[in-house]
Amino acid sequence: MIREAVFCRETLWHDTVRVSTNVVAEQFVAHGWRCAWLTTPVALNRRWWGQRGERRRLELWRRGGETTEDGVFQYAPGAPVMWSWRPGLRATWLGRNALRMAWPPVHRVLERWAFGERPDLLWIGNLPMASLVRAIPARRVAYHAHDLFMDYPGAPPQLRALERWLIGRADGVFATSAETADALVTRYRVDRAKVHLLGHGVHLERYRPAPEPPDLAAIPRPRAVVLGTLGSVDVELVRTLFASRPHLQLVAIGPGGERLAALREQGVRNVHVLGARPHESVPPYLLHADVGLVLYPFTGAQTRRSGCRPMKLLEYAAAGLPVVSTWLAEYAHADVPVLTAHDAREMGAALDRALAENGTRRAAMRAFARDHEWSAKYALICERLGL
Repeated sequence: MIREAVFCRETLWHDTVRVSTNVVAEQFVAHGWRCAWLTTPVALNRRWWGQRGERRRLELWRRGGETTEDGVFQYAPGAPVMWSWRPGLRATWLGRNALRMAWPPVHRVLERWAFGERPDLLWIGNLPMASLVRAIPARRVAYHAHDLFMDYPGAPPQLRALERWLIGRADGVFATSAETADALVTRYRVDRAKVHLLGHGVHLERYRPAPEPPDLAAIPRPRAVVLGTLGSVDVELVRTLFASRPHLQLVAIGPGGERLAALREQGVRNVHVLGARPHESVPPYLLHADVGLVLYPFTGAQTRRSGCRPMKLLEYAAAGLPVVSTWLAEYAHADVPVLTAHDAREMGAALDRALAENGTRRAAMRAFARDHEWSAKYALICERLGL
């Protein structure tokens, strides 16, 4: 009998940025599960209807969903209003019930696409969609705590109440960082046996030797690379680091790099924004780089990034790159072979050290990546949930 799982996250299934919930779902697909992917609902309080992603969600709702090329059913529920941080929409009651008011009812949509009345697993990766636990009668519910949301600047107290309620309804909580797992246990007084450190993973098989991509070959070495959503990169830190190191080239891969690209017009000519690339095509870029960077603003290390364990860290490690990173609280909990910095001066010194060591960290980084393959994460989830 084919088992069924429903996943939810704010991204689309084939989005430019592959978040951790995407990759978890891919593991279930690879192991023969029939999977549904529910993205951010269409609602009257949603803004930016002219944006491409919002138009795509409206299309999915109007069409009643679609099946992707890899057999995943993708759908955007429609609801009158959705829970959010905005005043008037942050009530805990709304967070618990918003998707019970979805039209058509979400469980009816799934049944129309031949899903069973009770899917084997409901995986919640988006707190505003927590009310799915009351809209889909799944046999097992998992909460994917992929960040420490309670520490976000301006987080309303209703967010904590909603998260506490969701944890109470879940059969298991899977945290992507030790900092997040510990905080959930301590602040919500959750049974530690219910909270599991999932972390992130990597597809090591994608990091075999590969030719240098043509658009990278035109950029001289040494090359530092920054990967991911480029809007989260500290642009002034990039200016400081690379204006004083004209011999070092920064290769930026990912969406949202407009502010970084503007640095070239301002005279920092060794910054190269290549834009988004399909996730599967990224490994050759990293294999032909010299150092991987995590460049979050220093001011957010104890708030916005307090529960962060970057996925890009493992991608860099799989390519054997030394990693230089903004200091994150998670590094105090994990044996991560990373050079960290608390300010721009320390960051520059760590970057120079990584380059001077000339590849001596490659073996250690690859060994670190081998301990975090995605296939092992699937086995952990099934074992902890009794699937």
